[in-house]
Amino acid sequence: MGKVLKLRKMLKKNEKGFTLVELIVVIAILGVLAAIAIPRLTGVLDNAQDNADKATIKTIESAWSIYQTEKETGSANTWPEDYIGAERETTTDESPITIDEVTYTITDGKATKSE
Repeated sequence: MGKVLKLRKMLKKNEKGFTLVELIVVIAILGVLAAIAIPRLTGVLDNAQDNADKATIKTIESAWSIYQTEKETGSANTWPEDYIGAERETTTDESPITIDEVTYTITDGKATKSE
């Protein structure tokens, strides 16, 4: 009986770490969480880009309205540089505007993003 107790004490001292089953369960749980989180994250990023585009369009439309009002009174500055800091290739008022490598076009006071 004494030998069995010594053997048990020796085995208990060597029990360190996790079993293979425990590690597999943890990896499976992390995989499930990743499978849920990654699609949600990409959806959030797409939604954020759409909202940013809508905000930019509203800013351009507001600046265009201000420019048109000032143009009527004869006090207009240079469009669009002085209103939204954007650049354009031609000098007509409704020519495409480039902001952060994205091109927007204004038609009848409404801005649209060019794809």
